[in-house]
Amino acid sequence: MGSLLLTDREVIHELLNAPEEKILSELPYFIAETDSTGLIDLLSVMEDSELFKGRLPLRLKIYAKLAEDSDRPYIALIALIRLLRRLGSRKDLPNLGGIPEQLPDFTKYLASKAFELIGETPLAYAAEALASATGAFREGELVDAVEFSKKGLAALEKIPEWSAP
Repeated sequence: MGSLLLTDREVIHELLNAPEEKILSELPYFIAETDSTGLIDLLSVMEDSELFKGRLPLRLKIYAKLAEDSDRPYIALIALIRLLRRLGSRKDLPNLGGIPEQLPDFTKYLASKAFELIGETPLAYAAEALASATGAFREGELVDAVEFSKKGLAALEKIPEWSAP
């Protein structure tokens, strides 16, 4: 793909409109050669449901590649959180590489991976709580989901930019 400093959404759309095999083969180069702003643009464009109509497993694969291949911890964490939101009870889960595909395993993975990526920070504790709350909610454990949610919000309150933006 050549050297990229992408913030141009048209180029991102061009990549994401390509056949799946091409996207997945070019994605590692894209991730390595694109600045953080371009990767955030990619994450933003990835929320376009029309773009992934009929290709929802591809979106999961792209999030997994971002989480595994990005050397930027916060981009990887965002990709994992997006995966958390999208996994649910899907029956058409693709192979996500080293990322667990079953929700209970994934929530544990995300909870520990947050600390690996960004250390023992309030944001890592919030991500851990989000993963646990989501898992509990999807298993019907609403009391646990509420408790984990409260822990996550308490962790976020310790971040000055969150509590006093």
